[in-house]
Amino acid sequence: MFLRRSRPRSIRDRLIRSLTLLAAAACSLGAIGVAFSVYNYVNAGLLGQVIVDSALLGLMVEHDGKAYHFRYQPAAFETNFGIGSTDAYFQVWGPDGVVLAKSPSLGSRNLPLPPAPTFDPDFAPTAEELEIQEATLSAGESVLQGWIRWDPMRMPNEPPPTPELDRRVTVTVARDVSILWRSTLIAGAVAFAAVGLVLLGLRFVIVLAVDRGLQPLTNLSQEVARLDEKDFGGRFAVDIMPTETAPFAFAINSVLAKAEAALDRERRFSMSAAHELRTPIAEIRTAADVARRINSPEASALALASIVTSATLMEAVLSTLFRLAKRSGDIERDVIGPVQLSSLIDHALARHQARIAQQQITITRQGTSELIIMTEQAALSTIVTNLIDNAVEYTPSGGAIHVEFSQQAAAVMLAISNTPVSLSAQDVDRMGEPFWRKHQARGGGNHSGLGLALVKALIQSLEGTIEFRLKPPFTLHVIATLPHLTGGRVPPVSEGA
Repeated sequence: MFLRRSRPRSIRDRLIRSLTLLAAAACSLGAIGVAFSVYNYVNAGLLGQVIVDSALLGLMVEHDGKAYHFRYQPAAFETNFGIGSTDAYFQVWGPDGVVLAKSPSLGSRNLPLPPAPTFDPDFAPTAEELEIQEATLSAGESVLQGWIRWDPMRMPNEPPPTPELDRRVTVTVARDVSILWRSTLIAGAVAFAAVGLVLLGLRFVIVLAVDRGLQPLTNLSQEVARLDEKDFGGRFAVDIMPTETAPFAFAINSVLAKAEAALDRERRFSMSAAHELRTPIAEIRTAADVARRINSPEASALALASIVTSATLMEAVLSTLFRLAKRSGDIERDVIGPVQLSSLIDHALARHQARIAQQQITITRQGTSELIIMTEQAALSTIVTNLIDNAVEYTPSGGAIHVEFSQQAAAVMLAISNTPVSLSAQDVDRMGEPFWRKHQARGGGNHSGLGLALVKALIQSLEGTIEFRLKPPFTLHVIATLPHLTGGRVPPVSEGA
């Protein structure tokens, strides 16, 4: 089994973790900087002390005209070269390479003889005139060795000697480098210990800062958690919120507005559905009560006929509601194929031929009969039928219905207009809502107000659009645009295919 490393589960944890790591990195760099500074400081101190000690040792070399002599004066040095010293050494060689003197701290050991000089230093050595190298004592200890070569008999203006007359002595001073690394390690350890203490304090500060910074989000989440269906009408004050939380509040306000609109639609839908079903239920109860009380075959027959009519209306309402809910959901697309639009229009008008003739309604058409659209035939048939039914139902005697269809780019336009109508602009805005009917102009007794709602849902499911327009003087235009579709279920193959 593989162990998965847990990740921070919240923005707060991620911020605290990231800021803590950033602070740790910064403090670690500071500790490294401190250690490096200590290293440079100790190294510079050692180098300076080597320069001073080399100059003093050079002054202690004398020549009496016959030989060189070294007069060691320990009191002149701050550095301890005594027998007990373990980190400071010196050694002096004559021009012939013979050891003139060495520090008591060396004991039986010797410093390595420096290589040949690369320059001719003056009497008083400086940092540039002092040569430095890392060396190893004869016993194996690592040291930082510095040396100078000079002639104690040479006058200041005297030219440098030739190699044959070289009278220079070599003075070398060495310091144990372990003191350098020891100081650096101690400084680094102290610095990192301080970093640990600082990080403990910074962790507390970071937690407080992050919690304070995220407080607006916490407040917003608490306000959202307190919302219920009664609070959909309220909105968050975006203008007084911090810049970071304002987009969230704006998005929540948008969702609340949509939820409020959807809830309002559902409430009106439920009330309308209850109202539509209550009427036929009341009629059924009344008819049944009449048939029960009046012992007459004729009355029973009338009551049964009324019950059948009311039950048929209820069935139609429930069937339309089911189809409306089905087309509003995320369903698989039905069979798609070529559909001749003119034939659907002919079939829908033929259903009302008697009424059209009786009410002397004028029917005009504009469009080519060869127009084919790739779509769902069942859905398009329902759309055309409902639109024609609606136009015929609400066109008064002597009115006119005009049907127009044409190809427009990658879509087909179907426009149906009827006149005269007594609708207002506010009425047109509500057309397509479930159960909406205008009592005076659109109040058919056998209509539930679901036809246009179903048409709207079907057109939207076919990726089309529908628009209701009221044009002077009294003409209603219903314009549906349906694109050619691809995909859908494959139609079944017949046995003889």
